[in-house]
Amino acid sequence: MATFISVEMFAILGFVFECLFGCKVCLWNHYIRTISSPKNNETILSYRRDIELVNQWPNSMPPNIYSDHPQKTKVTHIAFLKVRKCGSCTISSVLDRFALTYDLRLAIPKQGEYLNRKEDAILVNGTTSFDIFSVHTINYNEELFGQILPLDRKDIAIVREPVSRLISAAFYYLPFAHTDPNCQYLARIPKQDYIHHLLMHPDVYEQYMFSLTRNAMAFDLGFTDSDWGLNDNEIKTRLKLLDDKIAIVLVLERLDESLVLMKRMFNWNLKDIVNTWHNKNNEKSETLLTFNQTELDTFRKFNRFDVAVYEFFSGALKQKIQNAGDDFQLEVDCFRNIKHRILKFCSSIHEHFNRSLQIEQNRWNEAFKFSTDECSLLNSATTRAFEKYLKSIGKT
Repeated sequence: MATFISVEMFAILGFVFECLFGCKVCLWNHYIRTISSPKNNETILSYRRDIELVNQWPNSMPPNIYSDHPQKTKVTHIAFLKVRKCGSCTISSVLDRFALTYDLRLAIPKQGEYLNRKEDAILVNGTTSFDIFSVHTINYNEELFGQILPLDRKDIAIVREPVSRLISAAFYYLPFAHTDPNCQYLARIPKQDYIHHLLMHPDVYEQYMFSLTRNAMAFDLGFTDSDWGLNDNEIKTRLKLLDDKIAIVLVLERLDESLVLMKRMFNWNLKDIVNTWHNKNNEKSETLLTFNQTELDTFRKFNRFDVAVYEFFSGALKQKIQNAGDDFQLEVDCFRNIKHRILKFCSSIHEHFNRSLQIEQNRWNEAFKFSTDECSLLNSATTRAFEKYLKSIGKT
C-alpha cells in the first residue's frame, strides 16, 4: 500500500533533522527518491550529496519548493548604456549570452564598437527592430534606443566608485596615448607617480571638463560642457530625471546585489545573470595606491559630476535593496553560491567534457543544468554574437 506524506510533514522532518544533526537536509529537491526505500548506493549517495550541498549554503534556509516570486513574462527588450570602465563589458556579456540563449536579436554595428545610428546596425533577414542593445554609443541616446528597440524597452546603465574608475581608465587607455587623439593627454603625465599627478593636477594635463578620466560617467549619461555651470541641486535634478527613465543603474561595487535586483525586475532566472569578468585590467599597481585627503579633495573638486552621479545612483540602489524584502540578501547569497559552483565547474572544464552541472531547485529558481558549452559561452558570448551576425550576412 502506497504511503503519502504531506508537504507539511516534510517541513517538520526537515526541522527535526536540522535540530538533531545540525545540518539543513535538502528534502525539497529530491524528496521523492530519497523517501523511497534505497535499493542501491546511488540513492544513498545522492541523498548525502544533497546534505553536503545545502551545508555549503551561506546564511540561508532550506530551499522551498514554492517560489515567493511567481513566474511572469521575461523582459527581453533592453537598452544598456555602456558607461566606460565601469564593468560594462561584463554586463554586455550577460546580455549577449541572454540574447543567444533565447534567440533574441542583438543590435550590432556593421563596423567598429560603437553604434550611433540605426542605419549602422547589421540587418538580418529584413530586421527592422532589435531586442537588445549592448554595444557602445555616444552618451545616453534615448532617440537611438527608441528607433532600434520596441516601445516597451527597459534602459539600464552601470556606474563605479569614481576614484577607482579613474585609476582603471588611466591605466587602460595609457597604451593608446600615442595613437588615439582622445588619449594623447595621458602621454604628458610623468610615469613616476602617474595617478597621483593626474589626481592633483587635472587642470595641467586635461584641458577638457569631460575626458576619459574626468567626469566620464557623467558624460556617458548625457552631461556636456554646457552643463558645467550647474550647481549641486541642478545636477541632482538632472539625475532624478535620468533615474525616472532608466529602469536600474547597476553599481559595480555591489554587482551581485545589482544583478539580483535586475533579475527580479525583469523576471529572469538566476542562471541568466551568472557572469565572469570581461576586459578587466591586469595592472597590479592599481591595488597598491593610497591617497591623502588633499588628493581626494582635489579629485572631488574637478570630478564633481562623477561624484554626484555615483552618490546619487549608489544611494538609489541602496534604497531599492532596502525595499526588496526580507529574503533579498538570502537570494543574493544563493546566487553567489550558484555562481561560485558554476565558475568552479567551468574552470575545470577539461575534466568533465560534455557533462553538465546540476543546480538544485530553490525558493527563487527552478532547477537547471549548466553545460560545458554554456561555460564556453560564459567567456565568449559577445564574440559569439558578433560571429553569428557576420555569418548570417555572409561575411565569414
